[in-house]
Amino acid sequence: MSIHRRFITQFLLQLFFYFIFISFILLTFTVFFGYYLSKAEIEGNVGKADELFLEDQIQLNNGHVTIQSELKELVKKQSGWLLIFDNKGQLI
Repeated sequence: MSIHRRFITQFLLQLFFYFIFISFILLTFTVFFGYYLSKAEIEGNVGKADELFLEDQIQLNNGHVTIQSELKELVKKQSGWLLIFDNKGQLI
């Protein structure tokens, strides 16, 4: 293999690895930025909370509801109400 092909191969490999590395950093930054933006939005208005946040904060076991203290504090801080309905539309 000539020295020119080696240099070209080495350059392309480095370029590929830098592209993967920078893509990984940008993806990680985007995920963390989205998480903190979502959290800030929820702290401003619990009504804008997504389903994943509410599923983490509310557990339902055999008709008994357990609400995490973080959600209770957010609702109380915003002078809001938290109503939980079952699958039939009945208030629990």
